[in-house]
Amino acid sequence: MKAKIIFLVLIIASTVASAQTVSLYDRMVAYYESTVGSNWVGGAWALHDNGDGIILISGEGAPESIAAFENFEVPAKVPDAVTPRQLRLALIDAGITLQQVETAINSIEDDVAREKALVEWEYAIKFERANQLTVSIGTAVGLTSNQIDQLFISAAEYK
Repeated sequence: MKAKIIFLVLIIASTVASAQTVSLYDRMVAYYESTVGSNWVGGAWALHDNGDGIILISGEGAPESIAAFENFEVPAKVPDAVTPRQLRLALIDAGITLQQVETAINSIEDDVAREKALVEWEYAIKFERANQLTVSIGTAVGLTSNQIDQLFISAAEYK
């Protein structure tokens, strides 16, 4: 029996089914993070070919078979940033008018902060998810943090 040890960060691009799309790797990483946890550091999963073409996996949190990955739903990644066009289209799709955003900006009490927010809204070349203004305006138009994440995911679908 020939055993191949592959660390998670180097997982399989060529070892297991290179005919499969990159999604197998993404599914393995997402499965790993959802079962072992994304804050876990150290250790590895080992892939073992039992000689019958069946890949077995061992290690902390590992499933018994690679089949566990095949139907695992990979959560959508929240993009770090989107373009103004993408964000505005996603806002409209979400039922949030551009006027609502402008009203939220105009309700900022501090004159300098309001003017800077208007400049950001009108002239930014990208909107960053982690930007505090994004969070503040999102909250002001009634969005939760998860809804803002989903808005960015939806926005990124516009190419």
